[in-house]
Amino acid sequence: MKNIYFVLFLLLFLASCTKESNFSDKDQDIQVSTRTQLTPEQVVAAFSPVVDGTYDPTKSYTGDEAIRGAETVMNYRYGDFRYKFDDTYSLEESFIVSKQNGVINDRVVDEIYDEALEFVKCHYADIVADTKMQLLTDLYIISETGSQIRVGLTNIVGTASSGIENMGTISFGQGDDWKADQGKCNDPNNSGNAPKQIARAATFNLVGQYAELGVWYSDIDYVYFHSDDYDNWFAENPNDQNPGDFIIDYFMWQFDGCDELYDPNSNQYDACSSSEMPMRIMQNGQPVENPDKTDAFCIDYPEMNYYLGNAQTMANKHAQSLSKKFLNMQMDFDFSLVYPVPYFYFWNGEGKYGKKNTDVNRVPLTLGTCN
Repeated sequence: MKNIYFVLFLLLFLASCTKESNFSDKDQDIQVSTRTQLTPEQVVAAFSPVVDGTYDPTKSYTGDEAIRGAETVMNYRYGDFRYKFDDTYSLEESFIVSKQNGVINDRVVDEIYDEALEFVKCHYADIVADTKMQLLTDLYIISETGSQIRVGLTNIVGTASSGIENMGTISFGQGDDWKADQGKCNDPNNSGNAPKQIARAATFNLVGQYAELGVWYSDIDYVYFHSDDYDNWFAENPNDQNPGDFIIDYFMWQFDGCDELYDPNSNQYDACSSSEMPMRIMQNGQPVENPDKTDAFCIDYPEMNYYLGNAQTMANKHAQSLSKKFLNMQMDFDFSLVYPVPYFYFWNGEGKYGKKNTDVNRVPLTLGTCN
């Protein structure tokens, strides 16, 4: 029954999102195939003059070629992996660029680059940190007509905490008890949550703790980890000792809830199924939060480490299938209110991947002022 609910949720999810609504396996296949025509170094050589204002009036491009050209030059010039980082900040934006008489020429590519660069500059400038670095920019086509292209942008900036040079692989310990949705178990006002902390730790463990000179990444791809068809993000944990309590019941956290309360109209209780947990229970004639639900939403540090290990497994799995380097993970609390499961809570997840390139003579440029 879980798969039915997930499909219903996914249909609503795809209809309500912007970037997600334009992503499919087919789109990814097309994107990858067009990106194999030139090496990243060849793309940089071909498009650097274009984004610097030197145009060839005889040239025209497909939308994918134009996007790859702008993205590759930007990551070559500004992508900086020379330092360790232990946190990342992501920006998602979109903008529209008009074609020239229905054609994508050098001028259009230059405009795509300039528009994207301005977002990147401002995102970088808005982050307050003693040590920060521009990591990568992902450009993609949201939609295209005969007269214009709507471009999506994801930009990621890394920051470094004091003492990062002495940090080793992150694992969770005493005091690392986070809520599944918002805050810490003993501090609901904290701005973090369990999935964000897990994604941050996974990114540091797999990428951020390694400083690399001369390295830059191209051909950025993204993967939605919560795609049940491929990843089994919602697979049951065969080693769970207490199925049904929603504590490490699954590969990644989820909670199936319902209301099992007295209905005065029917003069009976609406019962939950065996796979669901009551969100509230009756106590002294009044509905109160189910203590078992509270426990399921408090992710203590052994659970945090369980999910961290699984998150890293997922990140590495896609790195192998894409033949690319895992670069960044984003995770957060999500939910779907889809009948007949009144409450389906879970963590969504997304990973960024790129082709690793090395140029020992390359020094990342400094981003200019945000206008």
